[in-house]
Amino acid sequence: MKPGILKIKGLNSFIEEQTIDFNRLSKRGLFGIFGPTGSGKSTILDAIILALYGEIPRNTKEFVNSEVDSLWVLYEFSIKYGDERKVYVVERTFKRNDEGLRKSKDARFYIKNTETDIDIIAEGITNVTKEIEKIIGLKADDFTRSVVLPQGKFSEFLRLTGAERRSMLERIFGLEKYGRQLGEKIKNAKDKKREELLNIESQLSVYGNITEEEYKELEESLKLNTQEEKNLRKELEEINKEYEKYQSIWELQKELSLYEEQLKELDKKEDEYSNKEKILKRAEDAEKIKAHIDELKEIRQKKEQIVKEIDLLQDKFNSLSKKKAEVEKQYQEALNNKNINHPLLLQKQANIDQAINILKDKNSMQEDRNKLREEYLINRETVKKHEDKEKIIANQINNIEEELKIIEEEKEKIYVEPTFREEIQKAYEIEKEYLNLKTIKEETKEKLDKLTLQIKDLKNQHEKVIMEKEKKIKILSKLNNEVKDLKDNFPANKDIIFEKHKYIQELKSKDKILDEQIKKKEFEESRLNELAKQLTKIEDLKENLFKEKENLKEKLEIINTEIEIIKKTNMAALLSAELIEGKPCPVCGSTSHKHQSFDLDEEKYNSLLAEEKILNKQFQEIEEKYQELYIKYVAIDNEKNQSKEEIKIINEILNNQEADKLKDKISREEENLKSLLSQINTIEKDIIEKEKNISALKDEVNYLGIEEARINEGILRDEKQYKDLQSANKDIEDKLNTIANEYNKIKEKFNLDNIEEKIKQITKWDKKRISYEEKEKNLREEIKAKEKEKESFKTIISKLSQENAAIEQSGKEKSEMIKAWEEQIKKLAEDKEPYMYRDEIKKAINDLLEKEAVLKDVFDKIKNEEEEVKEKNIKFKTQLETFNQNHIEKEERIHNLLQDYNFANYEEVLEAWIEKEKKETLEKDLKNYKETLKEVKSHISRIRKRIGEDKISKEEWESLKERKDKKSYELEMKNKRIAVIQEKLNILKKDLEKVSKLNRQKAELSRIYSMIDELSKLVQGYKFVEFIATNKLKYIAKEASKTLKQITMGRYALELDSLGNFIIRDDFNGGVRRSASTLSGGETFLTSLSLALALSSQIQLKNSSPLEFFFLDEGFGTLDNNLLDVVMSALERLHSQQLSVGIISHVEELKNRIPVKLIVESAVQGISGTKVRIE
Repeated sequence: MKPGILKIKGLNSFIEEQTIDFNRLSKRGLFGIFGPTGSGKSTILDAIILALYGEIPRNTKEFVNSEVDSLWVLYEFSIKYGDERKVYVVERTFKRNDEGLRKSKDARFYIKNTETDIDIIAEGITNVTKEIEKIIGLKADDFTRSVVLPQGKFSEFLRLTGAERRSMLERIFGLEKYGRQLGEKIKNAKDKKREELLNIESQLSVYGNITEEEYKELEESLKLNTQEEKNLRKELEEINKEYEKYQSIWELQKELSLYEEQLKELDKKEDEYSNKEKILKRAEDAEKIKAHIDELKEIRQKKEQIVKEIDLLQDKFNSLSKKKAEVEKQYQEALNNKNINHPLLLQKQANIDQAINILKDKNSMQEDRNKLREEYLINRETVKKHEDKEKIIANQINNIEEELKIIEEEKEKIYVEPTFREEIQKAYEIEKEYLNLKTIKEETKEKLDKLTLQIKDLKNQHEKVIMEKEKKIKILSKLNNEVKDLKDNFPANKDIIFEKHKYIQELKSKDKILDEQIKKKEFEESRLNELAKQLTKIEDLKENLFKEKENLKEKLEIINTEIEIIKKTNMAALLSAELIEGKPCPVCGSTSHKHQSFDLDEEKYNSLLAEEKILNKQFQEIEEKYQELYIKYVAIDNEKNQSKEEIKIINEILNNQEADKLKDKISREEENLKSLLSQINTIEKDIIEKEKNISALKDEVNYLGIEEARINEGILRDEKQYKDLQSANKDIEDKLNTIANEYNKIKEKFNLDNIEEKIKQITKWDKKRISYEEKEKNLREEIKAKEKEKESFKTIISKLSQENAAIEQSGKEKSEMIKAWEEQIKKLAEDKEPYMYRDEIKKAINDLLEKEAVLKDVFDKIKNEEEEVKEKNIKFKTQLETFNQNHIEKEERIHNLLQDYNFANYEEVLEAWIEKEKKETLEKDLKNYKETLKEVKSHISRIRKRIGEDKISKEEWESLKERKDKKSYELEMKNKRIAVIQEKLNILKKDLEKVSKLNRQKAELSRIYSMIDELSKLVQGYKFVEFIATNKLKYIAKEASKTLKQITMGRYALELDSLGNFIIRDDFNGGVRRSASTLSGGETFLTSLSLALALSSQIQLKNSSPLEFFFLDEGFGTLDNNLLDVVMSALERLHSQQLSVGIISHVEELKNRIPVKLIVESAVQGISGTKVRIE
């Protein structure tokens, strides 16, 4: 990043906007920023950081100047990307809030392509800061440390050794996380892995001693039971085939019995449906004749209606002929009247239309004349108003001219001669210098007094620190011995604890298994009792069902006996009821059957049959329930025997173990382990506490060592500063005496006690004079405006007067024309009102035309109606002749049909005819009967064909069902047994997988635990921090050496000795190596500068865009002229095209050595803020 332009306004002592062009400053690589102490040199750096990050390094909230309400900074910089360089601009605004503190208001960040072409990157305070950090790659603290290199700190760093230097590196590069923090993390990770290892051991102990052999035995048992299940399934398949075969036969036998019964019922209704068929045939014949009879009746009705219509039409025709003659006479009279009067009325209408058009023109002209009159009056009023305004403006101009005279007089009173002004200004500069030297003398005296006390205080502190350090070292030695004794006398290691814990978990696992077996036994015993109760209940139900079966058997035998008796005594009646007309009798073979009455109680017979059917169904249902109970009984009995076997196995297991003794053993082992762990924890806590104290004491001893060196250096620095101040104080007293004489002479010359007050008065007069001049300028501009306004009013008045003269002439011409038009209208309208007269003429024309048109319409209408009546009469007479001919033909046709279908007359046809709905019902009934009969016979034939010779009795069918159910139950129980074994196999398999997985986890955790334990040993103390710090130090020494060789023209190089201390190699003296403490002042400065640059480079490693500049803030005040020459020569060699160096100082001797300088002038209270200029 290369700086371009910086603009500041309202920041600290910068009140007015100041622009710093770094492009000019850094053009020659080396530049300086010079100004008195407190002038605002460091504020320039603050402004750059404030623009970029919205905050300043000194972390103050009150950086907005008290004389302004807002602060604004703009920073333009460029970054090189390959051969291209992009220009970025960031600007921020801050304002003062109600409490007087600053508050961010706005921020903007953009790429500047040209002066008018920009690309916005971000807007808003937070967004701009994020984008800046992203592009530059540094946060505010890192940027500050990289750009500003304070010399004092790095000369201190050069001299530090061992722990003191490591501590400083730790703070600069944030290495704290690799010290105590890393140790704590490793310890926590180690404890966590130890807990996880114990947890896995605990989980493994739960599974006991499960083996692959146990799994294989269960697999063999599964194979054996699977084979038995296959055999059972094969036997069941054979039974199922037989069952499926005879099941369909049994179902067909039942279905055949039902259809045979249905056929008997249909045969009984054969005669009834034969009679219905005959009635339907006679009705169809009657339907054919009835249609013709209905048509004949309709012809007769239409003939009568036509005769009536012909009579009515003749009467209407006579009436219309009479009316037509009367209307024709009236129409001829109206037509003659129209032909005479209509042309006269049209001429009058044309005259009146002309009169109305002239009237409209006259009215329009009257409106124009009235408008001109109104415009004339408005113009006259406007002229009067503008004349009044013209007078007012003239008065205002006179008043302003009077005020200008007063201002001229006041300006004359406060006028100051230029020569007097110049002399008084010089006197003011001398007074400021006198007061400044006086203040500096007083401050120097205070500093000397303060340094005297400070040196004394530092010496006391130095003695106290030495005593405290020796005391802490003794305590540290004591604590180290105590920790060693505790570790030597440690009661047990982690392996012993682990083995004890493992042994307890094994005992608990065995105890858990015993508890599970006891619970299982209790469950099986409870289950056994429940199964016994269920068996007793089922036996009771079976007994009740058996009794019900016996009762139903007795009832069925009684009903069957009664039915057989009825069949024997009423054989003929039953046979007669089953006969079907057209079918042969099974006794005589006749197909014609006469129904005779028999003494058979059909209701009782049918009731007995229905009751038999119900009882058979109930018997079947009870039989099925009985079979279900039997199957359930066998299943429960098997479960009961299985539970007895389980209880027997559990008793054998429990007899071999002593549960109470095992629990006591577990309790004792746990107490022993708890006591051991408590003892170990107490010792570990004691060791950890003492190690913490040792670590804290080491830090304290290190800190005290650093503090000792710091205080000692402070004493030396303060003593040197005391001598320098004494010398400076003497120079100040000499200057003060010289300037005091000159100052007193000036005061006597101008007879003034305070020159500053006179300067303030002149400044006040100048401000007042500027105010008068501004006011005078405004008043003269106001006069010009008034004169212009006055002239515009005169122009308007002249224009309006000319317009009114033209209006008067136009009004006279319009009045004469209106009078002529009025005479012409009177003549055309025959002295009548034009619009009313026009309406009268229009009405007369309309009445005349309307009367003639109405009579013509009436005459044409009557004439057309007469023609229509005449045509209808002819049409009806033609229709009457047609209907007479149809009537004769229809009677002949009906007579022939009566003979063809054997009907005597019309009445017999109507008697045989049936209505459509009744006929359709009868047809549907006959059709259903025939289809049902055909379907039943078809089913009987089909079923007999399917059954063939295969038959099965009821007893054989029941026996087959029982065999099937029994074999199904055996197969089901075998499948349940297989499922139990399979479930045990699955559980055992999962347990084996879990044990395998836990063993792998245990091995992995043991490996990780060992690694963490080794790592814990590696990071004890500050070994790891020292390792990282040494690597950082090697890089810094290498980079610093490059810079040192460059600025010392290849003479000096910086190296590290075996202890990590800095040593200097002198290549101009055979490569001799010597300690950094032997360096002279100038050499120390150059070496420290090289170190500062190397450290800055290290910090910038996280930077995405390299910084192409840095500032050296002070550090030159204590150098003599010879050392200054050496340092400046080095800096001149250091800068390049890619790196600019800025020196911030108040040392005057540096100015001559710097090619480009930014001069910072201190703010003047009440007059201006800090000013900057480039020299």
